[in-house]
Amino acid sequence: QVHKVRNRSRKGGAGASGDALVALKLIRVEDEKKMESGVKEMAHHQRAAASSEFVVEIFTWGQIGEEFLYVTMEFCAGGDINKLLTRHGMTDAALRVKLYLQVCKGIAAIHQANLIHMDMKPANVLLTEALDARIADLGLATYTEREGTVTQTHVGGTVGYQAPEIATRKFSSKADIFSVG
Repeated sequence: QVHKVRNRSRKGGAGASGDALVALKLIRVEDEKKMESGVKEMAHHQRAAASSEFVVEIFTWGQIGEEFLYVTMEFCAGGDINKLLTRHGMTDAALRVKLYLQVCKGIAAIHQANLIHMDMKPANVLLTEALDARIADLGLATYTEREGTVTQTHVGGTVGYQAPEIATRKFSSKADIFSVG
């Protein structure tokens, strides 16, 4: 859903406020473990977004009762890169380069926040009305204590975009670089 609200955004500078469209996402969680995971995701996403204009900005998030999380975030009117490719192709070389560089900067910020996105794909790169990239959906992001290899018993993501080392369950932030291309 999209709502018009008064907000303070990094886009307007310190103390700036005004009317803006925001996206509202409600997430139903089935159990306490998924609620904890969702809360962790929001905190990680908010931290990464604070350091880069190329990660979808989260304004507020919280819990509604015991079965819902909500998040208000930057509304990206341009859809996602997947839809852009499907509708129009990517014949504009300057736009391709601009979006690629923005995605790389967003991934760098995510990695500087000690996160590995784990599901980088065109559908998770949203576009503003001006066709600027915003990385979204850090739902599978993995927190790392330090730069290095992570070992997990369970990994998710979209198979067609995953680095081969994901199958071994030992990987690093380089897996995101592989996914971006």
